[in-house]
Amino acid sequence: MGDNAPRHPNYTQDDLPDGLSSALDLTHVGIFGHSAGGAAAAQAMYEDDRFDVGIDMDGTLGYMPDHPLPVAEHGLDLPFMLMESGYTSDDELDSHLTREDRLSSWQQSTGWKYDIAIPKGMHYTFTNYQVLMPQIDSNLSLSPGIIQSSIGTANADEMLEAQITYVASFFELHLKGIAQEIFELKESPFEEVEIVR
Repeated sequence: MGDNAPRHPNYTQDDLPDGLSSALDLTHVGIFGHSAGGAAAAQAMYEDDRFDVGIDMDGTLGYMPDHPLPVAEHGLDLPFMLMESGYTSDDELDSHLTREDRLSSWQQSTGWKYDIAIPKGMHYTFTNYQVLMPQIDSNLSLSPGIIQSSIGTANADEMLEAQITYVASFFELHLKGIAQEIFELKESPFEEVEIVR
């Protein structure tokens, strides 16, 4: 195989493994992502009706006011959850209420929608940095400023549990139709998570 050979793992177009198609329920598909991946999840749902539900973890839905993504302009008619962290430059809680792109999408959306914010979190709260940075810090003594600017000051264990709970509950509710009490609560069971209405 030369240097110009395709790099895709299935470039030979081999058949999929036996049983794979029956192991996946492609009639109920969810998508989620962090940062640009969260924006991509929202836009993918807007453009592709194969996606039924989605989550945006701290992703910007365009560059406002002149370059919003179409999903920010037109919204969604399917279940979608926003997960944000920290504060805006005006010291307001980062949420659909304080970001023009997410507010526009929220107002235009007719599907089920839910927004949670982590005031003491930062952009990388939704990544494995939340767990890895404290471990690195215990061995290398990172500057507190580096840690706080990446993951904030929220309790790492609670943040991990909160994310697992909310993401799993969202998909259980909307892909499997299993009721989830967490979405009926007026306040989050996690001390450092706020429900934004």
